[in-house]
Amino acid sequence: MVKTSGSHCALSTRRQLLAAVIGASVATLSSAATIEEVLVTAQKREQSVQDIPITVSAFTGSFIDSAQITDAKELALLTPGVAGNSDDSFLDTINIRGISTNDFGVGAEPSVGVYQNGIYLGRTGGALSSFFDLERVEVVKGPQGTLFGRNASAGAITIHTNRPSAELGGSLDVGIGQDGYVETTAVLNMPISEQWSSRLALYRENKDGWVENSVNGETVGELEVSAARFTLQHENELVTTLLTVEHEDRLLPPSLYQSFDPEQMGLGFLSNLSSAEESFESNLGRDQLFDEGQVWGTTLDVTVDLGDGYSLNSLTGIRGHDYHYREDFDGNRFDVFSFEQLQEQDYFSQEFRINYDGDGDVSWFVGASIYKEDLKTRYNQRFDEDVMCGSWGQAYVGYDADYVTDCASYYNYYNWVNYYGDDYDSYAEFADSDDFNPDYGPGIGQRNDAVDVDAEYEGWGIYGDATWQATERLAVTAGARYTTDKRDFAVNHNGYNAEGYPGFYYGFPYFTSSPVRASEEWNNLSWRFAANFQLNDEVMLYGNLSTGYKAGGFNTFFLEFAEGVDPLDLAASCDELDDGCGDEALPDASTAGLGAKPEKFEEEEVLNIELGFKATLLDGAMQLNGNLYRYEFDNMQVGAYREGSVYILSNVGDAEGQGVELDLRWLPSDSLDIYLAVGWADSELTRAAADFCALVDCDEGAELSGTVDFSAALVASYRWALDNGELALTWETFHQGDSPGFGEFNNDPLMLESFTTSNVRLGYESGDNWRASLWVSNVTDEFYFKGITGREGNLAAHRFGYAEPRRVGVRFSFDF
Repeated sequence: MVKTSGSHCALSTRRQLLAAVIGASVATLSSAATIEEVLVTAQKREQSVQDIPITVSAFTGSFIDSAQITDAKELALLTPGVAGNSDDSFLDTINIRGISTNDFGVGAEPSVGVYQNGIYLGRTGGALSSFFDLERVEVVKGPQGTLFGRNASAGAITIHTNRPSAELGGSLDVGIGQDGYVETTAVLNMPISEQWSSRLALYRENKDGWVENSVNGETVGELEVSAARFTLQHENELVTTLLTVEHEDRLLPPSLYQSFDPEQMGLGFLSNLSSAEESFESNLGRDQLFDEGQVWGTTLDVTVDLGDGYSLNSLTGIRGHDYHYREDFDGNRFDVFSFEQLQEQDYFSQEFRINYDGDGDVSWFVGASIYKEDLKTRYNQRFDEDVMCGSWGQAYVGYDADYVTDCASYYNYYNWVNYYGDDYDSYAEFADSDDFNPDYGPGIGQRNDAVDVDAEYEGWGIYGDATWQATERLAVTAGARYTTDKRDFAVNHNGYNAEGYPGFYYGFPYFTSSPVRASEEWNNLSWRFAANFQLNDEVMLYGNLSTGYKAGGFNTFFLEFAEGVDPLDLAASCDELDDGCGDEALPDASTAGLGAKPEKFEEEEVLNIELGFKATLLDGAMQLNGNLYRYEFDNMQVGAYREGSVYILSNVGDAEGQGVELDLRWLPSDSLDIYLAVGWADSELTRAAADFCALVDCDEGAELSGTVDFSAALVASYRWALDNGELALTWETFHQGDSPGFGEFNNDPLMLESFTTSNVRLGYESGDNWRASLWVSNVTDEFYFKGITGREGNLAAHRFGYAEPRRVGVRFSFDF
C-alpha cells in the first residue's frame, strides 16, 4: 500500500473523507478519538502546526483528493480570510484578508506568493499547477517578508508533493460525473535499491462546459488537463537528494462575463445584449475562447546532515511556461471587445540555507537566494469595427440610430483627437459637410490593438531567523530578510491592424514605432518578532509583529513622459491631415526627446500585528484556534479601470484592515468528526493618492476591493463500521459574504453578493484496499458569480465567473 514519505505525515486512507484542518490541519483519528499531530514547514523546519506563532491553514493531500480540489484558488472556500476563486489561470484574483493586486499585465507581482516544493511559482500562466498526489498544502496568512521574501505581502500558499517511499506500491483513482466529467490519477512508487527510490504520478481531467453561449448555442467552460510528475530520491546517512521533473498541458475555461449595463458602453442601438441575471447562459459573440498553457519545471533539493544539529540545504528551481489566453469581456452577443494574451516565461532560482536545531535553547536558520525571470508577452485587444463606429457615433450625437449604426456613416468622424478634446459640430451637420466621405463603406471586421512586452527580472536576498526558548513555557522568535529586486521592462504599443483606432481600448493618446524601456531597482529590509507562551498543557498564546514587501514595477498598458511633455499637445489636428484621422494624428512616443518610458509605480510595504491562541482540549479530541489581526499598508499597489477604459496599476495610497478568525476541530466520538471555521474582516483606504484618484473613482474610507466581510466553512463526517469495511457520509457547507467588486475603491461600490454552497459524499472503503464513493457538488444548485466589476468609460459593468451547477458523480480507487 502506498504511503507518503515520513511517518508523521502518513495519513490513513480509512479517514480520507475528512482529512483537513484550518490552522491545525485535519489529521487522522486514533482509536481513542484524538487528533493526530500534523507537521508543517512554514518556518523552514518541521514543527507541529499547534506550536508555531503564526496562523497556518493546512490541508492534507487525502482531503484535497477526496474534496476534488484541483488548484490553489479552490482553497478559498475552505479558508476563511481567503477569497478570489475564478475559473481561469489568473493568479492575481487570490486575496488573503482582502489584499490582492489584480494586474492583467506582467509589470507587477501578485500579493500572495505561491510555492511548490519551495520554488516560487507566482505568475499568471504558470502558478496554478494541478493538485494531484500531494502530501499537504499550507496557507500562511499575513505578510511573510522574512520567511518567504518578495511578493508575500498578503501571505503565502505552499504546496508539497509526495516523496518516494521505500515500499513498492501504487494507486489508481477514477472519477466519473455529469457534463462529461472524467478524472484519473495513477501513482506508482518504486524502490530501486536501498538508497534509491522513485515515484511517478499521472493525472488527467476532462469536463464539458456548463455555460450556454446564446449566440451560437454552444457550451463554453470545457476543461482538459494532462499532467505528469516524476520524482527520484537518493538517501543515505548524510545526504538526501530529491529530483522532481514535471510537465502539464491544460485547457481551462477563461473568465466568462455577463454584462448587466450595456447602455454604459453606448450600445443602446443593439438588442439582446444581456443574459438573464440568474441563468447559465451568456452572450459571448462568436470568438473562440480559451485558457491554454504548457507548464514545466525541474527541482533539485539536496539536504546534507552536517552533524551536531546542523544541516545544509540547496534548492534549485528551473521553470517555464507557454500561455495563450482569450476572453470575450464585453459580455454581450456582439464581438465588441475580446482580450488575448500570449506569454512565454523562463525562470531560475537558487537558494542555500543552513539550519541549526541542536540540544540548546536556540534554534536558527540563515540563507541566501537569487532568481532570474525572462518574460515575453503580447496583449491583443480585438474589437469589431462596425459596432465601435456605431457605439461611439451615438456617444457623440445623442443615440440617433438614423445616422450612426456602422462605419459607413461614421468612419471619418471618429478619431482619437476628437475623443481627447477637440470640438466638432453635431453629426448631422458633419454628414452634410465636404469632410464626410461615404465611400468608406462598412467596417472590415475585427481590428487589433497590440502591446508587446519584453521583460527581465532578477534579484537576491539574504535572511535569518532564530527562536530562543527563554523558559520552559516562553519562546521568542526574531528574523529579518534583506531583498533586492531589479526590473528591466520594454514595451511597444504598436497598434497592429488598428489603423484609425490606435490605442482604442488601452486609451493611448500615442503609439510607438519601436519599444520604449525602463529599468529600476528596489531594496527592502523586512523583519518579524514573535512570541508564544504555553499557558498550560492545553493552551498556547502567541503574538507576532511582522512586515512584508512587494517590489515596485511598471504599467504594461501606459507610458509616462518627460516633465512638461504632454502627448496630447503633440497630436496633429485632423484639419491638418489629408487622409482623415489615422495613426498620423497621434505622436510616436518612441521619438527621441519625449522621454517616454513605461509608467512606474513604487513598492508597497505592510506592517501586521497578530494575537492568537491555539488550544488542544478534551484529551486531544478538540482543537480550537483563534486570532485577531490588524495591518497597515503604505503605497498599496492596486489595479483599476480609469475613464476611457484604460487599465492602470498604481499606488492607491495607504490602507488598513483588521479581522478575527476562528477554527474548531472536534471529535465527539470515534465515529463523528466536525470542522468549523469562521472569519470576519474589515478594511479601509485611509489615504487616497491624489494622482490615482484623479484617474479612478476612489474615496478615503472606502473598503478595499475584494474584502469579504464574513466567511465560514463547515465539514462534518460520520462513519459506520461494517463487517468488511467502513461507510462514511461527509457534508460540506461554505459561505462567503458580500465584498466590493474588482477595481472598486469608492464609498458606493458595486458589491459581489454573498453565496452559500454545499457538497455531500457517501463513501465505502473495503478491507481489501479499494474504495468507492458517490458525490454531489453544489447540492442546492446555487447560482452565483465569483466576481463583479464596475468598469469605467466604454466598458460596461460585468459579473464574471459562473459557478458550476449541481453535478453528480462517482469515484473508484484501488491501492496495491
